[in-house]
Amino acid sequence: MQDIADQNDRVVSTTDPTQLSSLDEAELHRLWRVRLGRNVPSHLPRSLFQRLLYYRLQARAHRDLHHSLSATLDRVLAGDPPSQSAPGLRPGSVLVREHGGELHRVMVLENGFAWSGKTYSSLSETAFAITGTRWNGRRFFGLDRKEPRK
Repeated sequence: MQDIADQNDRVVSTTDPTQLSSLDEAELHRLWRVRLGRNVPSHLPRSLFQRLLYYRLQARAHRDLHHSLSATLDRVLAGDPPSQSAPGLRPGSVLVREHGGELHRVMVLENGFAWSGKTYSSLSETAFAITGTRWNGRRFFGLDRKEPRK
């Protein structure tokens, strides 16, 4: 049983998910039990069961999370709290944006953003306070340009 699961795991984790469809029901159930440590939920249709199995095998082989998120979580576990301000913005920076004929200055804080005497937790929340319309905060303040302005 372990040999079949190991053989299937190597095939599945190094190739595409279509390989799972070549396994019979008993092999799939054995692979699930050996690799995930529990029985297959009886209510799952085969197509969903195969997808979940492949996902879990890939997650184990390649880690579930994007490497930058894993690194952030590792820092938090080590006792270094993440900064609440937007990535790439240092506390003390001032963002300037003209809207409605008025110049708006937003200061980047350690744990948010200050505008017009109030503190906001995100740039999007700040942009909403300024405009009354939902905006991507980085886009509103011109921080996500793909190409530099000419």
